[in-house]
Amino acid sequence: LGVMDMTEGVHQSVLRTVGGLKGRQPGRTAGITGLVYRSVRGITGLVGQGVDAALSTLEQLSVFGNGSVHADDARSLLGEVSDQILGEFSRAIADRDVAELYGLIRVQVEEGNDLLELTRDLVAHVRDVYVACVAGARAELFEGGSEQAEALAAEAAAFGEHPADRLARVLTVLDDAALEMRGASDVRLVLEIACTRLARPESD
Repeated sequence: LGVMDMTEGVHQSVLRTVGGLKGRQPGRTAGITGLVYRSVRGITGLVGQGVDAALSTLEQLSVFGNGSVHADDARSLLGEVSDQILGEFSRAIADRDVAELYGLIRVQVEEGNDLLELTRDLVAHVRDVYVACVAGARAELFEGGSEQAEALAAEAAAFGEHPADRLARVLTVLDDAALEMRGASDVRLVLEIACTRLARPESD
């Protein structure tokens, strides 16, 4: 902003020599020219605030990670669910473990996390599991490379004899739940009912 002030000051000095309008403050231009400078100043200020916020977030992550920044820590700070938690949900669904699913949901509620965002993240995670199931553990298909691909393929194998069919149903039920939760008064109940449906053998 210092360079901007200097530039506008020079601009105003030139305008003053030819009888141009003075701005409300010394070194400031008036009219359309002044509006342009004010707009640029505002945009620059917003960009600066964004950079400050990003640096503050990185600093928090570094402190939280003892000097290192980890993806799961970043997701947690930004309100996203970690891959570990999503994997626990996925495995509990594969095992048809209703008690475990309810326990995982309870933890999310107690931590004050958004269950709709959790459900959306879970849909994205199960989608990756489904891709690993039907396309194989191909590193180029996933952001995490071969390590993530192998972990997702292992999750897919836990869904039994016909994993692709089960995973397709999981995606459908969870996606429907996410849509319903947008207008629901009790989003926890919607998610619990969805998980119960997914855990019942006769619902496959």
